[in-house]
Amino acid sequence: MKTILDNDPLLADQDVRFLRSGVPAPDLIGTVPTQLGQGERMEDDPHYMAEGHDVITSGDRHEYIYPKASPVTYSVFCTRGGFNPGELNLCSIDVAYPYGTNVVLTARKYFPGKLPEISATFELIAARMIEIAVCLDVTDTPDADRPSSEATLLARHPDLSDCRILLTS
Repeated sequence: MKTILDNDPLLADQDVRFLRSGVPAPDLIGTVPTQLGQGERMEDDPHYMAEGHDVITSGDRHEYIYPKASPVTYSVFCTRGGFNPGELNLCSIDVAYPYGTNVVLTARKYFPGKLPEISATFELIAARMIEIAVCLDVTDTPDADRPSSEATLLARHPDLSDCRILLTS
């Protein structure tokens, strides 16, 4: 699995985690707040803007980023870097797994670049994590059809893509 992630053009150099939470994933992902809290404001510095996203700054180092329109439920949290305007220390993308109520997918990258330059990849990264999770999801798969090992899974789907979930009605 590590080899696949390390060679994935969207997920290389990222810490990827799939987590089960006691809270519904969409509640953890969040949406643009209707009312800003103390110390929060809509970002207006072009160094920290993200095309297609609303950016909320909290304090002077934290950015909360929400897509304006996306078929994928995700949000991004970034921390600002040191001395160079626009530099980020860390960005973490949280994605609600659409086929499991309490499953959150997370990709974290240190020193990812500048927000205006990297924001176009957020939705692509979120969608790729869902694609991988679908390949790993055996929740409704009959025991006889489940891959018995990582090697069997990778033989069927070498790059963990083109997997399907059969939804029951």
